Amino acid sequence: MVTLKDVAHEAQVSISTVSAVLGGRAEKLGIKEETRRKVLLTARKLRYRRNGIAAQMKSGRATTLVLLLSDTTQEFVFQVAAAACAEAERHGCFVKLLVTESGEGFRRQLDSVIGQCPAGLLHWANAYENTPLLEQAARECRLPLIYLDSCDSSAAGCVRTDEVDGIRQGIRHLVELGHRRIAHVTDTLPANYARERLDGFRKVMAEFRLPVVEENIFHERQENQKELAAFLQRILNAPEPVTAISCGSDFFAVSVLTQLMRMGVRIPEEVSLIGYADLSFCRLTTPSLTTIHQPFDRIGSEAVKLALSSKYDHPRQLLLPAELIQRDSTGPAPHA
Repeated sequence: MVTLKDVAHEAQVSISTVSAVLGGRAEKLGIKEETRRKVLLTARKLRYRRNGIAAQMKSGRATTLVLLLSDTTQEFVFQVAAAACAEAERHGCFVKLLVTESGEGFRRQLDSVIGQCPAGLLHWANAYENTPLLEQAARECRLPLIYLDSCDSSAAGCVRTDEVDGIRQGIRHLVELGHRRIAHVTDTLPANYARERLDGFRKVMAEFRLPVVEENIFHERQENQKELAAFLQRILNAPEPVTAISCGSDFFAVSVLTQLMRMGVRIPEEVSLIGYADLSFCRLTTPSLTTIHQPFDRIGSEAVKLALSSKYDHPRQLLLPAELIQRDSTGPAPHA
C-alpha cells in the first residue's frame, strides 16, 4: 500500500507537507499552490489511498460502527443494513457487519470487535440471549449500544416501529369494513415483535370494544401447517365465524392465505386478511396482501444517527410510525 512517505519521496517534499496537502490544510499552513498541485498529482499517479485506521488512531475519533445480526436470510435485514451503511458514510464512518454466534462463539466475536475500538454497537435479533454479555461489554467499554426493531432493555438505546399503533391501524381498517369477529395468528418463538403485536392486538380490540376470544388466537410454527388448517376450519365453521384475520407478520399471513385457498375460501369476500411488515412478496400474492408497513430503511439510518449522537450511559429510544398499506386481501365483512 502506498504511504505518505512514498508520495513525499516521489514529489521531493517532506512527509509533513504531503500530510498537510492531503489533509486539506495547505492554505492554512501557507503551502504554495504549485507545491499543492504537485503533491496531488503525485498522489494520484501513485494511486495513494488514505489509511482510515491510522487516521482514526491519530485523531482519536472512532469511525466504525458494528452491526451484529443473528440472521441474514430475510430481506428486511438487508434493507436495514444497506440504510445503516449509507447513513454511516454520510457521517464519514462505515459499518462492519457481523453475523453472530451463540455462547462462547459470541464472546469471542465480541472481544474481537471491541478490540477494533468501534464508535458504537448496533444489534438486530429476534431473541436476546446475548443481551447480558453485550450490555456488559458496552458498559465496560463506554460504548453506545443500539437495538434495532425491538428492545427489552432500558440499558440500551433502541430504534423500532410503533407496534401497537401498527396493529391499531390494521384493526381500525377492519372495523371500518364492518368486521367484528377478528382472529390473530402469531409466532411461538420468544420474539419481542410477536409478543408486542399480540399484546397490541388484545389492547386494540379492547379499545374498539370487541371481544378477544383466546381460542381465536393461533401460535404458528412452520412445521404445523396441519394445525393451522384445523384452526382455520374451526374458526370459520363456528356458529359465529371469524370474518377477518390479523397476522403478526407477512410470513404468517401467506401461510394463512395458502391454507384458505386450499379450503376454497374466497378472500376477501368471505374472510379478510392482513399482515405485518410489508415485504416485497405482499404485492405478488393473489390477492395482494393488505399489511402494515415497517420503515426498515429508517430503522437502519436512525440507528446509526442515534449511535453517533448517544452517550453510552444515556440511552435514547426512538419510536417510528407504522403505516397501513391497503391492497386486495381486505374487504367488507360478509352481511355487514
